[in-house]
Amino acid sequence: AVVSTQSTGGAGYQDIFVCNYRGKCNTPLKTLKFSAPYGADNDVHTFVDYVVQCYGGERKILLNGSSMGALFIMDYLSGSGRFPVPEQVLGGVVHSVVWNVGVFYTDHILYTTIAKPQALSQKKYLLGRKKGAEYVGGMTLEKLGRNEMEELSALSLEDSQEFQVFIETLLRHDIHDGFKVKDAVDYAHKTSPSQKVGAIKRPLIIINADDDPSALISEIDIKKIESDLNICLWLFKTGGHLGYIKQMFPRVESFINEVVTECSDIISSSEAGV
Repeated sequence: AVVSTQSTGGAGYQDIFVCNYRGKCNTPLKTLKFSAPYGADNDVHTFVDYVVQCYGGERKILLNGSSMGALFIMDYLSGSGRFPVPEQVLGGVVHSVVWNVGVFYTDHILYTTIAKPQALSQKKYLLGRKKGAEYVGGMTLEKLGRNEMEELSALSLEDSQEFQVFIETLLRHDIHDGFKVKDAVDYAHKTSPSQKVGAIKRPLIIINADDDPSALISEIDIKKIESDLNICLWLFKTGGHLGYIKQMFPRVESFINEVVTECSDIISSSEAGV
């Protein structure tokens, strides 16, 4: 997730804050505050409030996220009052949206490359933490007793079934503020971006590629998106997941940066909507 701030006069982007330490891609996990189960928005809420406080509310804010970061931002912008979106937030631009989080439970490649590494980082942090309470979303880790710790320790997380057990262990302690679910599958369904359409509180431009194997474009309700005045969907025929290759030689270049910049300018130039 990326937060860009802009002067009230609109004179370009002044500062960029990046929140990327989620226990993936060899980034160390130092706190679970930024690594709640997929779909939780408490990290973006904390992050944005911090940026607002840094500038005393004098800067406009634009949110940008890709893949799972897009999921976090969409959930935050549709928070239904759990975490009110500050007036300084103009809107957001997201790309490579995974419309159904359940794909991480069913697709072996996506599980082993994305979900598993993060879950292992969470597990390592939980088992290695010192005694004492630590507030994480709606859960106080003191509630994790010896049985739960032993259960987590026994999980190898080699397959998505154990991943679901891991998620459900955390969910039993209400890690997602005020969010009640039956199990991991129900959690994946309710936190998926496909369920956020119609509830977005700020202008949001969504960029997806039709050939993105993890996006599950079939999950998009085009009619529902068309009726949501805060959402604009840019759907490219090709681009893959996080790819959007512009050229391969003499070096690989992506055109997604140009598109995101253009979309950001569109939202920044008008506070009336997309």
